[in-house]
Amino acid sequence: MASPLAYDLRHLAWVKVTEFVVKRGLAMGESHEALDIDRFDRLIIDQLRIDGRQPFVDVARTVGLSEAVVRRRYARLHRLGVLQVVGMVDAPRIGELFAHVCLRVRGVPVASVADALAKLPQVKFVALSSGSYDLVIDVSAADVSELAELLNGKIHRIKGVYQVEVSTALETYKDSYLWAGFREPPATRSAILPR
Repeated sequence: MASPLAYDLRHLAWVKVTEFVVKRGLAMGESHEALDIDRFDRLIIDQLRIDGRQPFVDVARTVGLSEAVVRRRYARLHRLGVLQVVGMVDAPRIGELFAHVCLRVRGVPVASVADALAKLPQVKFVALSSGSYDLVIDVSAADVSELAELLNGKIHRIKGVYQVEVSTALETYKDSYLWAGFREPPATRSAILPR
């Protein structure tokens, strides 16, 4: 296995597209038009998902817009909370534990538990869930004892947490959803612009 320090940092940048932000934005009083995402916005997002560090001029060339237009659209999408470009680490490669945690909530609103979980720095992802569990979260920890303290000392103590099921990622075989476009293969300029 390659040294974590040798890992190419260009491949750690990814774009987090927040699908539930439309509901949050509407709840905060923004108009629906403010969150209207068109075809070009989606093409820009797709390009940034592939390489979040690529220059706007390269994105513009690929999607068929000017650099200034891409920059304005990116700023709008970022301001609205639709996307953010962040560095993402492969936790097992640097010796951290990464776990998926499913929770059932009883006696309190699920949103209150989600808010409490979101405040914990080790919790990287919180989502309301359909199915057997009310919430699904992803957590990271430096080692097993930190994971145990997080689960037993913090998560289990949150009012309303009724049941917790933990699955630890031992090795990642596929993680391509972070890098590829979310609808179809990344478009090229020739595929976007009519001839």
